[in-house]
Amino acid sequence: GQEVAPVISPDGRTLYFTRNFNKANIGSADHQDVWYSTYESGSSGNPAGWSEAVNVGPPINNGGDNAISGLSPDGRTAYLINIYRPDGGLTFGISKSTKTRQGWSQPVECKIADNYNLHEKHQLEFCVSPDGKSIILAVQRKDTQGNRDLYVAHQLPDKTWAAPVSLGPVVNTSDFESSPFLAADGRTLYFTSGGHPGYGNGDIFVTRRLDDSWTNWSEPENLGPAINTPEWDGYFTIPASGDYAYLSSRAGSMGEDDIFRLKLYPAIKPDPVAIISGQVLDSKSKKPVASEVISNLADDNKETAKVDYDPETGEYKLILPT
Repeated sequence: GQEVAPVISPDGRTLYFTRNFNKANIGSADHQDVWYSTYESGSSGNPAGWSEAVNVGPPINNGGDNAISGLSPDGRTAYLINIYRPDGGLTFGISKSTKTRQGWSQPVECKIADNYNLHEKHQLEFCVSPDGKSIILAVQRKDTQGNRDLYVAHQLPDKTWAAPVSLGPVVNTSDFESSPFLAADGRTLYFTSGGHPGYGNGDIFVTRRLDDSWTNWSEPENLGPAINTPEWDGYFTIPASGDYAYLSSRAGSMGEDDIFRLKLYPAIKPDPVAIISGQVLDSKSKKPVASEVISNLADDNKETAKVDYDPETGEYKLILPT
């Protein structure tokens, strides 16, 4: 079968991916579903490794094509391809689902203004920034340089997203740009392109955001022939620790695309980050209380990260630059 679009949780412990041509899929074998596997650290007699993959089940998986494209830093919000209609159908767009003690919630639409895709196969990939405030989409729009380009949509105060804006001509070419992944540092972007000089029909590149405009990027750098093959390579994903990357490739696979893991060398690593986690307790009763956890830099008082802490779901997690 086909295993594509790996999404590694920021703590590196859970690997979500999209599986196609598998008879255990909900709906039918030729409709893709979201699956996941967890990394077991091993014990006496049991070596460390990935557990047997499990179908994530409804409501994320239904009779249509289901795929995951991103996770929040705490691993409890999943961003999904398509809008889930009440009648069980799917339409173009992006949804999110939250993990509670009862399981994943019914996916809700992320409303993006003027969101459309002129691509002949309606192919969409996207990623969400670690702070949850920006979505980078690979779509074809009226101002696209060719095939598909990368765009960014920013969240507005009412929690909807503004219309997508092109990342500009340094990143986008007259050929396709696809499968974006923004690392935990919020500035290192990996993507697949057919238009920058490469080794095959779609290579993975890295570029870094140079300011807060989202249209000013460093010259994309090919990750090189140790990573890129003559076939299509994409869907780069990296945990917050920044040590390994996971990707999809057709070369050397057991059928259709497979998932591979590799160690990152320093030149292509994202900036180091720290994961801060904990609980908020009432000082008298010592019981967890729902609250907002905000981090900021003491000298310039600029908010760097904010999460809602809900004792129902466990602990809070923030990703901060070291």
